[in-house]
Amino acid sequence: MKSISPIPAKKISEYVHGILVIENFNIVKPFVLPLYANGSPTLLFQTVKGEIKGSSNHLTLFGQTVFPDTLTIKENFTFKEIIPDMIRDYQNCTDNKK
Repeated sequence: MKSISPIPAKKISEYVHGILVIENFNIVKPFVLPLYANGSPTLLFQTVKGEIKGSSNHLTLFGQTVFPDTLTIKENFTFKEIIPDMIRDYQNCTDNKK
């Protein structure tokens, strides 16, 4: 298994807080990745379907999780996690209820 956390390229760094890439091309038993509350929405993509709460998908967008959960992958895969930079969006919000 190989994992890297590349620094977002300058073109996307204004919008992306972090990236994680995991590759595992030697699956012997299911790969289980814990998902936990980190205070930020996260976009997950796998090259094979991963299972969360009985749903099986290649692409998952989740927000603030209340209870920890897991992503289970049963085949050789490449996994990418992208964490958007939400702080910028919050700083540009205005209150229209004046």
